[in-house]
Amino acid sequence: MSTRRWQEEFETLAAFSRDIETRPALPEASPEELAAHAEQVARTQDVLSLVAVLHPSARPPVMEWDDLLGPLWRRLFAKGDDVTRYILADLWRGSLLETGDRERFYRSSTAVAASARNFYRFEEALSVCREAREVADGDPSAALANLLNTEGTVHVCRGDFAAAEAAYTEALGMAERLGEDAFTRLPGPSRQDFLAQELINLFDCYLHRGHVETGAERVRVVKRAREFYERLLRMPFSEEYRQLHETNLGELLILEGRIPEARALLTAELEAGSHQGPYALSLSAMRGRLLSYAAELESEWGEAYRWIRWALKTGTTHTYPSEEQFVLEQAIAVLRGLHEVHDIASTGLLVEDLSLLLEDKDWYTGSSHSRNVGRRALRLGKLLKESRGWDLDLDILSKAGLLHDIGKLRLPWSLLNKIAPITPKEWDLLRDHSAYGAGILEEMGMGEVGQVVLQHHETLDGSGYPNHRPPDRMASIVAVCDAYEAATTPNRRYKVPKQPAEMLGELMRGSGRLYQPDVVEALAALVQGQAAP
Repeated sequence: MSTRRWQEEFETLAAFSRDIETRPALPEASPEELAAHAEQVARTQDVLSLVAVLHPSARPPVMEWDDLLGPLWRRLFAKGDDVTRYILADLWRGSLLETGDRERFYRSSTAVAASARNFYRFEEALSVCREAREVADGDPSAALANLLNTEGTVHVCRGDFAAAEAAYTEALGMAERLGEDAFTRLPGPSRQDFLAQELINLFDCYLHRGHVETGAERVRVVKRAREFYERLLRMPFSEEYRQLHETNLGELLILEGRIPEARALLTAELEAGSHQGPYALSLSAMRGRLLSYAAELESEWGEAYRWIRWALKTGTTHTYPSEEQFVLEQAIAVLRGLHEVHDIASTGLLVEDLSLLLEDKDWYTGSSHSRNVGRRALRLGKLLKESRGWDLDLDILSKAGLLHDIGKLRLPWSLLNKIAPITPKEWDLLRDHSAYGAGILEEMGMGEVGQVVLQHHETLDGSGYPNHRPPDRMASIVAVCDAYEAATTPNRRYKVPKQPAEMLGELMRGSGRLYQPDVVEALAALVQGQAAP
């Protein structure tokens, strides 16, 4: 590509960076803004894919481009498009490594690791961190310290608090040895703010650990958290970190058994409503989650559920993804406790609550898709029992149809609500939802339903996912119903729904290879009115 063409692409990148800075967050953007964003993302991905395969001598001026792209990673994340950050930063970081500028390589690697963490791809995130450590070979830098901080957050999300503490402590020690000038080379927090961030993260690590420890170890951990809190009080805080610190105090008070004080503090913070800085997107969801936890500890299950529903809905569009993970974990704990206490786990109320949680997050699922799949699967199950003598548990089948997409609770909003065609790497992320769904349902004590959900994208010829094995009968029913409903009703904003006859033809052509023939025939009979509902 000529120098002139590279300059044109650079100017296009600059326009993208400016535009995303002025646009609202994606969940609040208009259809026109979303379409413009999708077009710019597609062009940027094409260009960076080309750069990645070129010989270094044929590439554009990488450092100059990185001056644009480094800030773009943060802007994409701040606007709610972590998926694009994940894909673009991964494409770009190889080009940076070949320039020899390791700090810039660490910065893009941090973006990839943080995004992978946010998608529950913890091993991938840690692999990226290990690769950067190998490149560093022990040489300290501010960008490497920031990557170590991200590594610590991955361990927190995995529940490995000892490893998290080690990573945070290493990052803190590295920052203490570096001068202020090391933190001004690339955009990012000041040295003082970074030191505060690491102490806050160590404090937060002990808070998370306090939820899972018991007995004397829990007492020790909570005491250690109090020591970090007191140490942080002696540090000069910017306003953005002060707000996070106050919210963390609410969690500490809960762990110390001072629940009325914690509730008063967290409620007052919510009513104040002013959030600033890098943690602003998470503060409301965090406070709702902690108020839910406080209510749970006092067995006020209705109140715990009300707060966690609010936190999940808020967190869908206004929180960092890692906080959304903690909100989801609390939601599962509350639902499990709520239904155990009221002894209604066998009723449809648990299923209804789970479906409502997903509807809070995903406009498509909330628009009727999951409910339609659940109803159609039940009708097909009844027909197959009567006409073919299939031995089916209709209750499990109905619940699996309704909850087949529940694993999307662990996928980012920007991917679930994307208006443009899905890229191959995004499809790879989407395919995780069936395994995620099985895991969530297993945690809820609904393992049999979870096994159907796990298989609902499997096919007879083994080309499906996640295990590439033929599905059982109930999963075969859900698979056909899901495919039919997805094609004949609006399931992505850029796709035109197919006519029922057209989709039935596709299913019939896949019968025996992808889909169970008896299920396809039964669906055709229902759709064409040849069998009673």
